[in-house]
Amino acid sequence: MEDNGCVPDAVTCETIIRTLFENDKNERAEKLLREMIARGLLGLWTTKCTH
Repeated sequence: MEDNGCVPDAVTCETIIRTLFENDKNERAEKLLREMIARGLLGLWTTKCTH
């Protein structure tokens, strides 16, 4: 996304993270979650992880 000039917001990240977890892509979901925290987006949106 970012390579094309589209910077994801908190809602986009949360949607992608949830979808990754639902499809057992846990490592990728956790990586994106860490990136979201580093960007300060976690305070704007709460991501719920359920397995």
